Amino acid sequence: MAPRRSTPASWTDRRRFRLKIKFAIPPNGLGRVTDDLHQFLNERLGRDGYAVHPDDWSPYMHASAIHLDDHAAVSDVVAWLDARVPAVAPVVCADPTGRGTSL
Repeated sequence: MAPRRSTPASWTDRRRFRLKIKFAIPPNGLGRVTDDLHQFLNERLGRDGYAVHPDDWSPYMHASAIHLDDHAAVSDVVAWLDARVPAVAPVVCADPTGRGTSL
């Protein structure tokens, strides 16, 4: 019998958090913005109030997704992303399937 594998954190986070903000990664990457993003999310949502995982935008573009439950924080997070990386085109998804509406 093969050993049982643990469930990846990205799967459990998709079930745990009802909202997802998906954004494209610019061709040159995010650089220091990644550290600043985590600091902002920690201050706004607390360490257990969100999760960040890689995602797919298209076959030609990398993306990340911020998973959270706080509806009130969505506009703050999207505004933060727009102010620091305007080309990321965030999309808010109301369910973990990836369907959503562009802002």
